[in-house]
Amino acid sequence: MTIPKAKAAKEKTEQSIALKLETARKVRQAMEVAVIRQQREERLEKIRPAQVARQRNALLRKSIEAAGSGLLLIPIDNIEDTVSSQLRALGFRIATKTEDLRVISGGLTKQWRHLEQHRVVTDYSVLLEPFRKFVMISIVNAWRSRENNLEHIQHIAVTLLSNYYKDLKTCNFQSLWSRFERLSKLDSDDRYTKIQMSDLMWDRAEYAMTRDLLGKQTMDLSISQKSEPEFFRIIRTAMGSLETEVYRDSIKAGLDAEAHKVAIQVNKELSCLAIDQLSMSWWSSHKFPGTPSNNYSQKVYWLASLPGQRLLERIASEIKISANAGFPRTDVKISKASDEFEEIEVVKRYLELQGYELTLSVEVDTEATISIAWN
Repeated sequence: MTIPKAKAAKEKTEQSIALKLETARKVRQAMEVAVIRQQREERLEKIRPAQVARQRNALLRKSIEAAGSGLLLIPIDNIEDTVSSQLRALGFRIATKTEDLRVISGGLTKQWRHLEQHRVVTDYSVLLEPFRKFVMISIVNAWRSRENNLEHIQHIAVTLLSNYYKDLKTCNFQSLWSRFERLSKLDSDDRYTKIQMSDLMWDRAEYAMTRDLLGKQTMDLSISQKSEPEFFRIIRTAMGSLETEVYRDSIKAGLDAEAHKVAIQVNKELSCLAIDQLSMSWWSSHKFPGTPSNNYSQKVYWLASLPGQRLLERIASEIKISANAGFPRTDVKISKASDEFEEIEVVKRYLELQGYELTLSVEVDTEATISIAWN
């Protein structure tokens, strides 16, 4: 066997050592790159939620400002899928101009009615409870010294209101509302007698039937004048609760006109966009009057709609008058039974984005005050 020369062996040894060193260097370099990549990914994971929140919040601010000006959409460029999903969860529509035009041409009324069919049904099962309790208390007060049997008094009250309960059970809201409307017009100041239990009856036939069950003495029991304000308050509250149901048909009848008007405006706003331009919109989130908003997009729609714009015009007028008179603030009264009060948070947000400072206070049962300052 031929033994290699020492020089050749030395060269192979040096080459082997160099190869090992180079391999170790590459491994070390790859590990360093992997560590750097992992650190970068960890930083991005921490930063990304904040970036998503910033983009979402920025678009929400823009939508409120646009709605405050009466607009129904804003154009958007690049949007992360996570942001898009979060906005859709709030009820907003994220779509291209082509997709929006396709929905508009299909008819907004149909889509809005589809949304209305899935609204939360109001539970009216306890609507008559305050009225029943009031009647029971009135009977007790009228009897005074007579021994009061609670079950007996409750039976009398339910019998007096039996036709009210019948209307409620059959969902005849129009009839029930009409009964309350009739009672709301009673006023003992314009009558020779106080309000009596017989006044709860709709007509003489109903009176005769109930009198046969309870006796004339019970029908002649009076409601004290002192408790009349509470009587009328309960009546007004019940009527307010039923108003949406009573006028639902007329509300639906007005949808066509509103949908036509909105479609014209949306087409006009979309005409300013490129055919593949994305937009964030709230025109498809119609809010039915007298019903709570189901999502944030409906609140923004309300702000852009006629009722919201009317409130903003009233606020603008109050601000202008006070500012011209040298005052640094103004107060605006809002009924608690109105959609204006229901959607007050989005109104506050819009005004805050305009630089105003706001405070909402509820002073009485029926009214709230928005204090607006511009110091």
